[in-house]
Amino acid sequence: MHLKESNTDKKLNPAYQSQLRSLGFEVRYPDMASVKVQTKEEKDIFTTMWMRVGVNTGEDYGVHGYLNRKKERYINPTLPCFSKCFIYHSLSNDIYGLTGYTPTGTGVDIEKRSINFGRGTDLRDQNIYFVQNNTDHVTTFITCSNRSHTAARCTQYFNLSPRMKAHIRVNYRKGLLPHWQKIQQSVSNLFYDFEVDSNEETSDHLN
Repeated sequence: MHLKESNTDKKLNPAYQSQLRSLGFEVRYPDMASVKVQTKEEKDIFTTMWMRVGVNTGEDYGVHGYLNRKKERYINPTLPCFSKCFIYHSLSNDIYGLTGYTPTGTGVDIEKRSINFGRGTDLRDQNIYFVQNNTDHVTTFITCSNRSHTAARCTQYFNLSPRMKAHIRVNYRKGLLPHWQKIQQSVSNLFYDFEVDSNEETSDHLN
């Protein structure tokens, strides 16, 4: 992934670009401001609009179709238990335009969902949501904790292919799930704003 400084024509050092494999930063939804000084209200985990963004690219980009495999690891009952050990059943209605699945069965402890923090919570107990295109390729995959408090976390996964070979993940509180489409577009635009045209880069090297 080749980047340049936003709102300037200055490109990042090519040596640095070649080593760029992963990075993380925080932004505030919906204005996508960067971290400076957060007010007391903004730091409140139950109401915060701040999100944590991570990206893997270059050698850490991984392989194509990883979102499909994430989905299968949760909902395919024939796969062995690793990070999850529940049977997932589909939700009857779309959730904000997403297909949803929830864990069911004797392995789910409903009482633990009301424990806000500390011991006793089951981090594996989470709903999953995803979007598939016309070829059944998963384009967005989201996990959300089933803990009942408003600070419960969601993690949204998507990639910038074919425009960029970059896997993106965004962490935010569950109350922001209805805005997942706007979040995905806004985060994508952050990376597009730093994009360097490969033809332009080649021309600069020749000159």
